[in-house]
This record gives sequence, structure tokens and C-alpha cells, in this order.
Amino acid sequence: MRTRGFTLIELMIVVAIIAIAASIVIPTIAEWRGTSDPAPANAVPVQTSAIGCQNGIIFTVRPDGSADVSSARPATDEEVKRLKC
Repeated sequence: MRTRGFTLIELMIVVAIIAIAASIVIPTIAEWRGTSDPAPANAVPVQTSAIGCQNGIIFTVRPDGSADVSSARPATDEEVKRLKC
């Protein structure tokens, strides 16, 4: 008479069921991810922010025109040349 626990055959059956389910689900998920199209090819990108430069300080400009000073940092030499600030 069994007191507690699982037999080896019971555990093997559970592992086999999980393996069969995984073999069906994993390729399906991979197919969904491969065929998903996050944006159509003719979609126009929306600008969410821009970079501003004033007195050698780089900052983010929001779409409403306000500056996000929490992102302000000194500009590198390359950025000063590129942005002419």
C-alpha cells in the first residue's frame, strides 16, 4: 500500500504531456512573433521629442515646445559641432 509520493511512471507521464504541449505551443508563438507587424510600412513616424542645445547644454524639447531640464547635460565637442550650439 502506498503511503505518499508519486511513482516514476506518473512523473514520466506528466513530463511527456508537458513536452507535447511545449512542442505545439513554442512554434506557434514563434510564428506569431515572426509575422507580427508593429507598424505598416507607410506609417509616418511621430516625433515624441527633439534635442535642443543652448550655451553648450543639451536638453530634450517636448512636442509642446517646453524644455525638459531634468535631461540637461553638457554637450560633447562632437555635439557642439553637429548642433552648432
